[in-house]
Amino acid sequence: MNRSNADSHIAVLDIQACLGCGRCVDVCQTKAIPPLIGLYSALLEIDKNKCDGCGICISLCTQEAIKLVKSSP
Repeated sequence: MNRSNADSHIAVLDIQACLGCGRCVDVCQTKAIPPLIGLYSALLEIDKNKCDGCGICISLCTQEAIKLVKSSP
C-alpha cells in the first residue's frame, strides 16, 4: 500500500478468524498489535492510534483475519 493511502486506513482484527499465530505482532513496525493478541485475541484489538495502515500484517495473515478499513477523522 502506498503511503498516501495508508494514512487514511487502519487495520482491524476479526477475532473469530484469528488463530493466534503471532505473525502480525512480529512484523508490526508501529507496535500497534500487542504481543498477547495471538494468545488472547478475544480480549485485545489493534491499537488504532498506533496503526499507520501500512498493511504488512495483512500480507502475512494466512487466515485473512486482518482487514484495512477507512479510519474515522
